[in-house]
Parts: sequence; structure tokens; C-alpha cells
Amino acid sequence: METKYKIHVSYIIGILIAIIVIQNAVDWSRIPQLVTLISFAATLTSLILAFLAIIYAYYSNSTFATNISTFNQVSNTVSQQANKLSDISNLILKELGDNASSMKVIDENIKKLPETLNTKMQALSDSGQEKEKEEKSEQKNTDAFVDNFLARSSFTGLLALHMACLSKKTLIAFNLKDLTNLIPSYDFNYIYGFLIASFSAGLLSFKEANGLWNIISVNSHLDKIICKALYERAKLLDEKFKLAPSKSLDDIKVVEKYFSIDNKQPC
Repeated sequence: METKYKIHVSYIIGILIAIIVIQNAVDWSRIPQLVTLISFAATLTSLILAFLAIIYAYYSNSTFATNISTFNQVSNTVSQQANKLSDISNLILKELGDNASSMKVIDENIKKLPETLNTKMQALSDSGQEKEKEEKSEQKNTDAFVDNFLARSSFTGLLALHMACLSKKTLIAFNLKDLTNLIPSYDFNYIYGFLIASFSAGLLSFKEANGLWNIISVNSHLDKIICKALYERAKLLDEKFKLAPSKSLDDIKVVEKYFSIDNKQPC
């Protein structure tokens, strides 16, 4: 506030000083029409100020009317919303009065909720543990079946299963006739029948079209142990029947080369 007063005093003093300087500097007596000019200037100033006052009054009235209209609209909206809230409040009070007994039942059920949830969770946990035991038992039975199946299979049958596992692993489809022709001592019909029997036993699944075999899936336990089982059987055969040096192992290498597998080390 003090700063504002200082500013007003400064420019008032400045105006007074300017008037004194002008009064002393100008010889007003030598201006013959001085009164007329002053009167004309005063009249012109009055007209300008009157015009500005009219414009300002019009603008102020227009803004005021707009504000009054907006205020009336807001007032009406608030009144409508208040009536709606009143109706809703009455409806809720009525519902609560009609359903007091239902609210009591709900309250009791909410209090029992933790105990109910605990019972359900315990039942789910027991069910999950039981299911896990069943799955483990079923997996053991399946693995035992695979072990028994391989133990009773011939070397040629194991080689056929090895073909299927390599095909699935490398995603390379194979032509069974072309593959068996690479090893003349193996019968196409026998290997074909063995793969069909393995499919029936659930050890693998495949799609065949125009002699081309696509292996879709292989039993996981079979896939883990087939290579080792095949190499062990090949070694036993070569030693038992005194075949040409590594004859059975060489046959395995032919199959693995077909699938671009360079397995220098036995499984």
C-alpha cells in the first residue's frame, strides 16, 4: 500500500510541475482565442468520455446479463440434483427398513466367511496333493511301461524309435523307404509295422503323406533313454554275434547322418 501511495504522489507532483513550467513558459495573453480553444478542448474531451462511458455501460450490462443467466441455470441444476438425491435417500431408507432381516443374515454370513474360505482352501489343498500323487504314480507306471517296452524290443525296433526321436528333435520329416534303403539289411515292412505298434502303444504320434513321415510327438521318457538303450544293445549284438567291427554302430551312424546328426560320442 505504501508503495502505491508513493507512486500516486510522484506522478501528481510531476503533473503539477509540468503545469507550472508550461504556465511560466507560455505567454497566454498573446493567444487571442485561448478561451475558445480551451472550451472546444473541454467539449471534445467530454464527448469522448461520454462515448467511452456508453460502451463500457453496454459491455457491463451484457456481461451481467450473461452471468445472471448462467447463475440461474446452475441454480436450477443444483435444485434438480438435490431432488434426485432426496428421492434416492428415501428409497434406500425404505429398502433398508424392508430388508432388515436380510441384512442380518448377510452380516452373519460375512462373519462366517473366513472359516468357510479356510475350509475350501484346505479341501483344494488336499485335492491338489491327491492329484499330484496320482500324477506321479501314473508317470511312474508310464515310465515303467516304456522301460519294459524297450527291453523287449529288437535292435531294429529300437533303431526305428531312434529315427522317430531324431525326426522330432531336428524337425526333419523322413521318407521311410529311402531311409531303409540306406541300410539294405533292414526290412521296410518290419520298421513300418513297429512304428505303427509304437503309435498304438502311445509312445509317439505322426502324420504320413506320400511316404513322408512327420513325427508330431514322442514320449518324454522314451526320448531321454532311447539313444543310450540303442547304443548298449548295438554293443551287445556286435559282441554276441561277432559281427563285423561296429556293424550295428555303423548302422546307427547312417541313420544319424540322415538327420544331420554327427554324434561322435555314444549317448
